[in-house]
Amino acid sequence: MTRIFLYIILLLLLPVTLVAQENKEVNYPDYLLLRELAVNIYSADLDTDKQKKAVETIREMGPSILPELIRLSKDPDKNVRAGAILALGIFPREAKRSVPVLIHVINEKDEELTVVAADTVREIGSEAAAAVPHLINVIKDTRFRKSGSSAIFYAVAALGEIGPAAKAAIPTLKGISNDRRVSSATQAEASIAIALIERKNPDPKVRANAARCLGGTGRASVIPILKELLNDPDESVRKAADEALIFMRVGALLDKVQGKDTIERLNALRALGDMGQAAKWGELIISHCLTDSNEQIRRAAAETLRKIKGK
Repeated sequence: MTRIFLYIILLLLLPVTLVAQENKEVNYPDYLLLRELAVNIYSADLDTDKQKKAVETIREMGPSILPELIRLSKDPDKNVRAGAILALGIFPREAKRSVPVLIHVINEKDEELTVVAADTVREIGSEAAAAVPHLINVIKDTRFRKSGSSAIFYAVAALGEIGPAAKAAIPTLKGISNDRRVSSATQAEASIAIALIERKNPDPKVRANAARCLGGTGRASVIPILKELLNDPDESVRKAADEALIFMRVGALLDKVQGKDTIERLNALRALGDMGQAAKWGELIISHCLTDSNEQIRRAAAETLRKIKGK
């Protein structure tokens, strides 16, 4: 009886042993968990909360799981592959070792996998410079162009985040920014990508134009770049960067003015007033507050406009 029981146990354990032999460096329970988390990250059928939880769980596991994620990026299940590729972007600094894998995925020319691979390249940024020619090929791919594929948008965004090291992509990006066959979002993203790349162009006029373009994005991620340009050797570039930062500051405050929280709105109006004439372009939105149902808001708006006009 004891022998029969042991035999049954061995049969039950055999599949686990075989999988462990096939994945020698992978802890079997963690491997299964990562596959499940990868599917949760990618699958559009699952709710956002579940996706966020999967991302947080992987983040808590730490970058030591990168080898397992790279292994899963070659999984036969496409959903597992896509999720694992996206998960690599959770650790952008350490994930630079995965760039060859991402390039391989991009070259497969599968639309869904190209999108996630390009998005992970975007997360990695300048350390993924080796992907530049392959991303350019994605943009030039006639099949993606004809179908209006989102792969083009993500390739463009990735080139922008790679930055100055992607200068070889400038002609292609200029073509996209003026190509009406692609979406307006992709055209706009191409203009932003050009600015991100050109911020270190030898010509100060080009750098100044890049600063102005970046200021118009409203993206918090460009603030460190604009602050860096405040130390540019050329005065016109420094001025453009300063104006861009002011523009972004005013825009952020105007967003709060149009919010619902009374205290935030009041604080934003006061901050705009303290900026004086620098907040002049926000006068129209501020003037709408003069008819607000809240008396405090009406008074604060009137005071802000007075300060902006220098009265």
